[in-house]
Amino acid sequence: MSGRTSKIMQYINYRIRVCLRDSRIFIGTFMAYDKHMNIIMHDTEEFRTIYPKKKSVNKVAHEEKRNLGFIIMRGEHIVSMTIEGPPPNDSHKARMKIPINVMSGMGRGISRGMAPMVVPPVMRGAPPMGFGAPRHAMDPRQSIPMGRGFAPPRF
Repeated sequence: MSGRTSKIMQYINYRIRVCLRDSRIFIGTFMAYDKHMNIIMHDTEEFRTIYPKKKSVNKVAHEEKRNLGFIIMRGEHIVSMTIEGPPPNDSHKARMKIPINVMSGMGRGISRGMAPMVVPPVMRGAPPMGFGAPRHAMDPRQSIPMGRGFAPPRF
């Protein structure tokens, strides 16, 4: 099974032609498949051959084309798959390289990746007399010690 899997895996992102039981043909970019051979394609076009009715004078078959876009095709209906072409090269992405220093002034959205470092405010000394808490609460030398209390008098 691994040989068959690796064989079809090498054609992911290729342009393929899929023929169905009812003689329809789909051409699109092959994206994925599963164990039932259901396939996913995008940028897909459907080609159908329309045969004229027996009573018509003009007995020429013509082909209709429909743009479908993104499709999931049931593997039960697939008769054959043929490679149409290699995956598209991304040469236009390579041409769009922008130096980093050009984009240094661009605004960026806020992300939740890492919390910003919070710096506590710097105290610039005690508040002036008469503002805030009473003086003995602010001065550590005069404050009442917190804890279990004083030792018993006999010790």
